[in-house]
Amino acid sequence: MQPTESKLIKQYLTSNPSVMPSQVADALGVSELAVVKALPEDEWASIPLTHIDALFSSLPEWGNVTTIITVSGNIFEFKGPFPKGKYARGYYNLIPKDNGFHGHLKLDDVTHIVFISKAFRGKESYSIN
Repeated sequence: MQPTESKLIKQYLTSNPSVMPSQVADALGVSELAVVKALPEDEWASIPLTHIDALFSSLPEWGNVTTIITVSGNIFEFKGPFPKGKYARGYYNLIPKDNGFHGHLKLDDVTHIVFISKAFRGKESYSIN
């Protein structure tokens, strides 16, 4: 009998407790959402996608944060305030006050908003996935 996807993910997480959901998803060929849903229920919560604008407009008020972006196995980190943004040309454009973090988010591709509270390398960490 084949283990279910959820069991495989849980086994992987048990053996690799410091990996991020995106890394597990890549390693196992599953969706990042499937990985998140396999986490213990007290480690994650979701909100309706209709709250995405409220979330992004509130992020600049959170103060300094660490923004981590993973692309093709590369990890980029920015520490500082999350910038305000606005919609234009199909993207949510991040507009920093000075020379801070900036970029363009294609929010049309976002299907879920999930908050994760999970120890990472011995420190409690919080993320929005």
